[in-house]
Amino acid sequence: MDGSLEADATTPASYEYNVDITRRVARTAHQMGVSVEGELGCLGSLETGKGEKEDGHGFDGTRARDMLLTDPEQAADFVARTGVDAL
Repeated sequence: MDGSLEADATTPASYEYNVDITRRVARTAHQMGVSVEGELGCLGSLETGKGEKEDGHGFDGTRARDMLLTDPEQAADFVARTGVDAL
């Protein structure tokens, strides 16, 4: 389950949507003793701004450079609110 993208697997999801989905997954997985890695933001090329497709997922179109970089404060908030074990 990837909360960073919408159900079509190409549209970046809102931050709140990602938090909600990831929190639900983490809660269920932890009840079963399974760790959870969350994904924050979009994977893409800093050079071109395009989504990376070689690993089987990514967004359509082009994104601004700041959308492809992780904000440390947002990452800390995401981990605190979702309970993920890794990013």
